[in-house]
Amino acid sequence: MPRRRMLDPSFFDDIHVSKLSRDERLFVVGCIRNADDEGRMKGHPAYLKAQIFMYDEDITIGIMRQLMESTLQKMEEWPESNPWRLTRYENSTNDYLHFPLWFQHQAPSHPQPSQLPAPPNGTSLGELFTEQTREDIYQRDSYICQYCAADLSDNPRTRSIDHIIPLTKGGTHERRNLVTACKSCNLKKKDKIPEEAGMKLIPTCKANPKANLEANPKANLEANLEANLEANPTAIGTQTQDRLGQIRSGQDRLDEVRSVTENFLPDINNDDLTDFLTMTLEKYVPRGPVWLVEVLCKFWRQCVGHEMNHAVFELTSRAVKKYPAAVLARAYIKFVRYKGGKHGSPKYLDKILVEQAGKEGE
Repeated sequence: MPRRRMLDPSFFDDIHVSKLSRDERLFVVGCIRNADDEGRMKGHPAYLKAQIFMYDEDITIGIMRQLMESTLQKMEEWPESNPWRLTRYENSTNDYLHFPLWFQHQAPSHPQPSQLPAPPNGTSLGELFTEQTREDIYQRDSYICQYCAADLSDNPRTRSIDHIIPLTKGGTHERRNLVTACKSCNLKKKDKIPEEAGMKLIPTCKANPKANLEANPKANLEANLEANLEANPTAIGTQTQDRLGQIRSGQDRLDEVRSVTENFLPDINNDDLTDFLTMTLEKYVPRGPVWLVEVLCKFWRQCVGHEMNHAVFELTSRAVKKYPAAVLARAYIKFVRYKGGKHGSPKYLDKILVEQAGKEGE
């Protein structure tokens, strides 16, 4: 029997999920319910039919196959950063389904290693958390807590392994994301990144923070751009750091949303940007709030250089229903042009929205 799962409210607000059909959305919810603690499940249509649509006689195995294929085909167009994206892989002629970012929306209290084969280039909990793995991390870190620098060599009971970027925020089980931590620091940090917990890694830490930039919503922008450039040299052209400090001029698009055709890059440094963004938002108002979110997501990607984190996305989903286009345009432009865009602070964005709404009413 599947374990209890959490369905985050952001699932129904997601702009990509909204484009799935009703049955496709129900199929994804059913996959979340039936996936194991590592986000894997069998991908055979008969199994999926029996687990998800057991009471629906109109859903045959053939229809179940079509439903799975159409959902996976649509998800191929989704950005890899989408936590609800489902992928398929094959092992020994059998099909399996997997949520690559499973731990961004699920946090099993005592996760059990999957009994299913790992996806290509993937590893399992059982392979990663052996006693030898723990000892390797302790030895690499010289039995020193990587937060408070306490010497843990003489007291094994105080040692623990911490994920620098928690699994629920997109962190991985890779060793570069694992550090030795005393149990006091681990308890203090909880399910937060170090900055959120008011903590820092010691200067001699051998873990590689750059390896977790894509998973870390608080990572600084310049390092993100550098990492992206190394990973894909053709994606970014000649660097022209400007007042925004977040765009490279040779870049034509950043994960462009297909349904929103407007391109904000040419006007990013112009005084006309506010009018342009306002007009664009007003254009999409008749189509509903989902489209307004899509406009702001594209504007964000082009100005900041990476996806919104979940907190900012959720605030955006609420803001488009509350504020007029002019307020949204001024607030988001101010946000990305200053520190808010780099750090993705939803509190700072909310403050700016309230300020701009006040000015609108004067």
